[in-house]
Amino acid sequence: MSRTCLLVIVFAFSAAAQPISIGIKGGVPLQDAFSIKSAANSTQFTVGPMVELRLPAGLGVEADVLYNRYDFNYLRLASALATGGSTSSSLEIPILLKYKFGGAPLIHPYVEGGPSFRKLFSVVQGTPAIVNDENGKGFALGVGIEFHALILRISPEIRWTHWGTQRFQTATSVFEAKQSQAQFLVGLSW
Repeated sequence: MSRTCLLVIVFAFSAAAQPISIGIKGGVPLQDAFSIKSAANSTQFTVGPMVELRLPAGLGVEADVLYNRYDFNYLRLASALATGGSTSSSLEIPILLKYKFGGAPLIHPYVEGGPSFRKLFSVVQGTPAIVNDENGKGFALGVGIEFHALILRISPEIRWTHWGTQRFQTATSVFEAKQSQAQFLVGLSW
């Protein structure tokens, strides 16, 4: 029993000694979030807190809580002129396993991957009505570079997420959300 107790204490101290980074992550999409059958414009951004547990051998686990905002207006050029729009907000929570490659002492390229979850929590809509799925599950993959500036860690990355279902679409299919999204994100942590 004392051997088991000793192992638990050693494991607890080594786990507690692992560095934890906290910070903020923000970015913009690299593609339009919507498949559009008309002329349209949209405003989209992502921002939220992040935390990373750095493990031995270049491994780490990152979790983000990302607020996404999508403002969308369209003009349908069909037999009749129709306009509409939507504003939606969602939270995405990716939990990613990271591997940092060796490199220069202050620059570390990395790859990441893991599940991502989302919750659509606000839809303000114009015409036509929106049919949406409020919960989503997907898988995220990313590549980036982390570099250090004094105590700050800066990590620009490109992240691709594929969702199992569409975020939302209109009942008349004028526009619908794409199931895959690519984003440029920058993390600032310490």
